[in-house]
Amino acid sequence: MSTNTFVVTFAKGTFWVASRLTKEKFPSQIESVAVSPKQSLGQQVEQLFERISSVGKADDPVEVLCHTPLVVIPEKDFHEADAPLLYQFAFSKAFDGQVLAEALPAEGVQLLFGVPQSTLRAFSVQGRSVSFRPALAPLLRVMSRMKSRQKEGKSFFVVLRGEEMNVVAFENSRLTLVNTFEAKTDADRAYYVFNMAQKLRANFSTALFNLWGERSLVEDTATEFAQFASQVRTCSILPFIGDNQEVFTENIPIELQACFF
Repeated sequence: MSTNTFVVTFAKGTFWVASRLTKEKFPSQIESVAVSPKQSLGQQVEQLFERISSVGKADDPVEVLCHTPLVVIPEKDFHEADAPLLYQFAFSKAFDGQVLAEALPAEGVQLLFGVPQSTLRAFSVQGRSVSFRPALAPLLRVMSRMKSRQKEGKSFFVVLRGEEMNVVAFENSRLTLVNTFEAKTDADRAYYVFNMAQKLRANFSTALFNLWGERSLVEDTATEFAQFASQVRTCSILPFIGDNQEVFTENIPIELQACFF
């Protein structure tokens, strides 16, 4: 009997769930499950799993994309036992949760990320096979495949998601930096990105800035960025999905789209 794998992310008060047969690359269905902000996380997750159970089986695996900051460690320097200490040191505060790692072989690095204790509790009580991965990981894999199409020099990928902004820098096709910022306005986004780019000694006339994410945010931010940089591009993953994009729409969170690139 076929087994479904469910991939879950959370955006704007809504769980997004993609289901696919485990042996297939592309999802057979993507749907949203709206939850009330007045509910506890446990109640929200319970509602999510009620919906998953209605279209799948009790033992179908679930993969949860976590929106937490990353620490990037070269593979050669990575020791699993040191991961919690490195993660806490990077953010200068104690982290109440579990620190996990995901390999990014194309870049020769490990991605450290934290799963809050509240999230672990909410998903563990459901009695399902649940795994966690950083929400940025699928996008980093897409970037790793796309970077070979970029010219030599510095390039930046800026992922916009509400007030959260991820910035990924490459130089000569090599990953050099990953950072996450909270930015409420276009001016804030420009400040953080170009300040970081300046510290990396980027030439704003030749460096390439790729903007991904929610269309309205991307278009407004591109206008702001164009005041400072000569090469600003708005990007979409959908053209790369090809004939299987009928289940995708632009309002689906970009990290969920990237899982099926």
